[in-house]
Amino acid sequence: GFGTLDELFHVFTEQIIRMKAGKSTQPIVILNWASFFDGLGLFFEHLYREKVADESYRSLYYLADSPDSAVGYLRQSL
Repeated sequence: GFGTLDELFHVFTEQIIRMKAGKSTQPIVILNWASFFDGLGLFFEHLYREKVADESYRSLYYLADSPDSAVGYLRQSL
């Protein structure tokens, strides 16, 4: 619910601050099981399209459509 989104955006903001400071970041994986977070992905795309979010933020997260995809991304990123 809203608590999950609050935590997600808190972590996302921390990673943006680290990125801007030139520090290493940790991958963020959003498991989009049964398309639950499709709307969030569309919202992120809207932010990029409207130029209110920097395109470089795309590298901070991965919207995975399956647990296997999430694990594969983490293995590749770490």
